[in-house]
Amino acid sequence: MSVRVFLRDGGLTAFSQGTGCYPADYTALSEADLPATGFVAGSSCYCLLENSYWRATVNNVWTVQTAGAPGPPGPQGDPGNDGAQGPQGVPGNDGANGAQGPQGIQGIPGNDGANGAQGIQGIQGIPGIQGPAGAASIVSHTIAADAAGFTLTNMVAALGFLNQSHRYAAKIDLTNFTQCRLIVNKQATAGAAASKIILRYRTAFDVTPANWLDIGTAEVNCAINVQNTVIASAWINITALAKADVFVTALMSGGDAVLDPVIGNVYAQFR
Repeated sequence: MSVRVFLRDGGLTAFSQGTGCYPADYTALSEADLPATGFVAGSSCYCLLENSYWRATVNNVWTVQTAGAPGPPGPQGDPGNDGAQGPQGVPGNDGANGAQGPQGIQGIPGNDGANGAQGIQGIQGIPGIQGPAGAASIVSHTIAADAAGFTLTNMVAALGFLNQSHRYAAKIDLTNFTQCRLIVNKQATAGAAASKIILRYRTAFDVTPANWLDIGTAEVNCAINVQNTVIASAWINITALAKADVFVTALMSGGDAVLDPVIGNVYAQFR
């Protein structure tokens, strides 16, 4: 194979590279023409192999000059300029998670949020116990009113309408009432011993006194065998059939057809 020889041209400090020698009489050398090791130097060419000097002549006759012992190291030169920064390396793997730090202080509460949608209505609660009954409400119904009083002339023993007339009858709704009583203002002249005024009812109006029924579970009446007083019967429970929108009137009986008792106002009370 050919050996490339570096030639110095005319004292230049730089060498050119060629496949042969320059000038023309320097021919290319083969690898076998050179020592195994050493530095080859000629009048115009140098070849550095290792640590020996070789000199080439025009006739391609080589002489060797063995290098002397190395001299002491020279002083260290000034540091060179910093080289350019290399490319960034590949990021390393993430390290393990550190221990959890202490809890921070509580932050300032945020503003209240908007009101949410109204929820569905809950189920109805259990009804409470019934309270005590209120005070009874009393309703008064005037049957007869006469400031001067009226006389039951020759009051008879047989049952008849008060003062022999059904004009004192009226209709009253007793649906929500449970008891009743009769009150009579008795004026002069006491009646016979058995004389009395009675409170009765009908679901349908009737002009026959005997067809009227007792309004209470017992007869509601006031004896009029007295004078100049006000008589009130006891409170009597109203019979079940009378707890409706019914007709109510006063009747009389027990006279002796002689005495003429006088009475003032007559009225019934319901509660």
